[in-house]
Amino acid sequence: MKNLIAFLVFGLLSGPMFSLDHNEPPIVSSLRVYAESGLNLRNTPELDSRIITVVPYGSSVTVVETTPEIEVIEWMSGSWVLVEYEGEQGYLFGGFLSDLPIPKESFEMSNSDMDLLYPFTNWMDHNYDQVRTADTLLLDHEEYLTKYYERGQWLSQTGHNNKLRVSAELTDTSLSEAYHLMKSLLKTDAEKITYDNKSIFIKDKTGKVNKIRVALENPVQLEQMEDGSTLIIITTYFQGCDVH
Repeated sequence: MKNLIAFLVFGLLSGPMFSLDHNEPPIVSSLRVYAESGLNLRNTPELDSRIITVVPYGSSVTVVETTPEIEVIEWMSGSWVLVEYEGEQGYLFGGFLSDLPIPKESFEMSNSDMDLLYPFTNWMDHNYDQVRTADTLLLDHEEYLTKYYERGQWLSQTGHNNKLRVSAELTDTSLSEAYHLMKSLLKTDAEKITYDNKSIFIKDKTGKVNKIRVALENPVQLEQMEDGSTLIIITTYFQGCDVH
């Protein structure tokens, strides 16, 4: 019996208990700009090339083609993408492009405490359809709730004493996409600066950044998985909790 309980707990902490059929990823013909200050549209796929125009944050661009070469700019790995925007063609760096929905609703934004758990959960519920009934399990006074969304995505929520934790997997999502998404859930520029300053970038053996820890009062962890998805873990501590 103890072995069974241990197996169930491990399965809930690391992901959904049952395997999901990953739907085929959509064919991406357009992407959105996730750079808060906008993104320079350049005439060639190089940082020092001529700037044609600036594509504002949240704007959609039509993908023409993607260059095969991978570059690292700042900490992000990505390709240059030839796009069309308002009748102009040029190149944008892919590290700031995504097909993830841009948070727009007030319930998708954080309050002044920079707690991203509820805004992120609301963002998932608002933008993706659930494909099956959520699983709920109570073990040792801890409640485990797992939701299953389209494209094989999932979100698990666990609560214990003064702590609430959400773990989620975004399929076909790079680490940089997830990082910019979480930042976009913050309401003010001051909060976004704090988010950047509190971010710790962790490299794998090849020197590529594959994990990010954002050391906020309610911390965020991001990890790039081998299958191309990104795992997101957010922990919220309730008021009155003495955390060391």
